[in-house]
Amino acid sequence: MTGPTFLIIIIVIVVLVSIYAFVYLIFNRQEAKSNIQLSKMLNAINYKNDLLPGILQTLKNHLPERENFIFDLSQKRSESYEARTDLPRKQIAEKELEAKVDELFDIAKNHEQFKEDPTFVELRHKYSNTETSINLEVEKYNSLVKKFNKLRKYLVIFTAVLRIKPLQANK
Repeated sequence: MTGPTFLIIIIVIVVLVSIYAFVYLIFNRQEAKSNIQLSKMLNAINYKNDLLPGILQTLKNHLPERENFIFDLSQKRSESYEARTDLPRKQIAEKELEAKVDELFDIAKNHEQFKEDPTFVELRHKYSNTETSINLEVEKYNSLVKKFNKLRKYLVIFTAVLRIKPLQANK
């Protein structure tokens, strides 16, 4: 091999390895951002669920005959907490919990004292604001995951072209 040809091969290898390292660094950063966003989303969901005992206590004060409903809603809340970071299970538990919460708010519509209770009004307002916040966090998370998956695809292609052992992702 002559000097200039060898130098060109070395330069090409250095450039390719540098590009790979740069893409891998971005990939890891995107993975970290996705994990942080997931934590924010789950924290917001947990905060929203932490508002439920106060709402349920207010319901119990005004409508003690709804004790079975209160128990059922409390169970759904517990199931949501138990799911923690098991996202498929968490999504199912959250849907079931939301159905019960919607039922709770329907009950409130039909009972003036309960609906106008200052504690209930405040907690319902916080609950509603938190739901809006969760929706924004979910949108951000989904956007980050899309970017992450796109970067993963680039890395797979790049590693295939260079015949490098593929990287293992945590996702």
